[in-house]
Amino acid sequence: MKEKIIDALSIPKDLFLNIPKITLIGEHDLTCENCGGLLTCTESMIRFCTGLGILSVSGSALYIRELSEELAVIGGNISGISFE
Repeated sequence: MKEKIIDALSIPKDLFLNIPKITLIGEHDLTCENCGGLLTCTESMIRFCTGLGILSVSGSALYIRELSEELAVIGGNISGISFE
């Protein structure tokens, strides 16, 4: 019901449904809005709990450039993004 109302009003879903919005720039910068809590952070894997499940970012030399309740910015050599 909530999703139908949001669609009818042409409101971006990520604002009201706690859906992550992921932006990847090249293979070195990833921004995730509405990312939820941090679960794992290593040089090869960073995982977040999101409204759609667990978001996994894999690669090498990964690091968190910025982290807040609403935003995560990841740098490094990103080779994969998946939901578990």
